[in-house]
Amino acid sequence: MALAAAFVRRAMAMPPATRTTLSRRTVAPFNRFVRHGTTSVAVEVPTRDEDFVSLDTRVLSNKHFMAYKGNKRLRQSAEFWKVFPDVLPRFPTNVNLVVSYGPTRHETVYRGNYLEMHQVDTAPSVTFSTDTIPKGANSHSSHWTLAMVDPDAQPGQGQAQLHWLIVNIPENDVGAGNAVVEYSAGYPKNGLHRYVFALFRQDQPLMLDGAALSDTPFHMESFAAQHGLEPLGLSFYQAGVEQDEDENEQDETGISSTAYRYAGL
Repeated sequence: MALAAAFVRRAMAMPPATRTTLSRRTVAPFNRFVRHGTTSVAVEVPTRDEDFVSLDTRVLSNKHFMAYKGNKRLRQSAEFWKVFPDVLPRFPTNVNLVVSYGPTRHETVYRGNYLEMHQVDTAPSVTFSTDTIPKGANSHSSHWTLAMVDPDAQPGQGQAQLHWLIVNIPENDVGAGNAVVEYSAGYPKNGLHRYVFALFRQDQPLMLDGAALSDTPFHMESFAAQHGLEPLGLSFYQAGVEQDEDENEQDETGISSTAYRYAGL
């Protein structure tokens, strides 16, 4: 397991132009591979919670999340999968935003991991810690906004489909917020899509028209600027099916054509 994590860690650290393409034979000892453009990165697929190579970030306060460098790893993953800048410009992800579709780590949104259709049918549990919240423009506020978007559903950088929007979340009680746009499951009909959750600190209470937001392409950066929202938390997963270019060799090795997205950094 440690070897697989090392492969991913080195690949993430390298600039895109110098990442090495791994052949199918190179990744044969591993369970799955992931693709980023023309680059393949070898990863192991954990089968049990105790097999994960990293700390369980679900239980970390913001202080421990940053001490573990979870915020740095998250930013690296967001850059690798182009969440920065496709959804938002790069920002300090210092709030540990935990999005869970079930009780195990396999059902938790984790830096671009792959989730199946049945896992995302219903709205996830969302929690975040409020300890050591960094100072910022909205430091006086105790209300938050949570948004979920699919940036691959709309053409053009920054354009996205809005899947969920909750505003006026008091402290960290997501269930007490106002659902402006009700949750719709994030799973594409075709291709492989990214689904991004972003947590913002508000500077004042918001009154929004959910119907108007649902009917048009959603630009998260513009929305945040318009309503004085300060981004502090991020989480994202991937869903759908991506066919490998070399299906015959893939079949011989027994590796599924569905790319399993897991980065154990």
